[in-house]
Amino acid sequence: MDEVGILLIGHGSRDGRSNEGFLEFVEKYKQGCGITQVRYAFIELEEPGIEAELEILVQSVQKVIIAPLLLFKAGHANVDVPDAVNGVKAKFPNREYLIVDAFGVQDRLADLMTIRANETAILQSNDSKEVTVLVLGRGASDTSATSDFSKQVRLFEEKQRYSWVLQCFAGRASPSFPEALAFIEKLKPGKLVIIPYLFFPGILMQKLEAQLAKFCKENTWLDVEIAETLGSHDIVVELFAKEIKKLL
Repeated sequence: MDEVGILLIGHGSRDGRSNEGFLEFVEKYKQGCGITQVRYAFIELEEPGIEAELEILVQSVQKVIIAPLLLFKAGHANVDVPDAVNGVKAKFPNREYLIVDAFGVQDRLADLMTIRANETAILQSNDSKEVTVLVLGRGASDTSATSDFSKQVRLFEEKQRYSWVLQCFAGRASPSFPEALAFIEKLKPGKLVIIPYLFFPGILMQKLEAQLAKFCKENTWLDVEIAETLGSHDIVVELFAKEIKKLL
């Protein structure tokens, strides 16, 4: 029996691109972790589920590190993941279970946001001071998560000077994406970069892209570009590995 096993947990999506992005992340992590027993699961909308994979893992290790890939502590971090772990713990009590925290506010992720912004054609061909940036968060009913998102946006704003830096949420918090677009219509910035503060694209991004396409059709003056999601960038993998290492 091995001493330590790790369960990497992704959100799960009905959009295969999101799930494939997480699996790419899993492979990048496994290449450098030095741990033999590494499995993965999804919180919802995709298999395998957390409890099923955790039950397999605990039968071959003494200590399990449960590592959900989450940006902020909200419902999944506070309820869904712990509940799944407790369900397995009741069946296998003679194991050690440790859960990795969500990232929270991270200066290095602000660096990655800047990298993603600067990868866009708009920022490669224009002075950043002439470009407005809209940072899009997933949104949560947990006010501490939305507060941390705002702090993360401020960290990003300090990295590089822009004309405006705005923020909005895809759901469960305000301002919403349509509300942000209504403000942009009044602001008329000319050049807009949208940074999705998400790990991977999914159904959520499809809906937002459709809303943006409709907005652009009605507002032809706007030059807009959506940056890449955080993805499996080395910064994300390194930060995640660092958090897991604290519990090894």
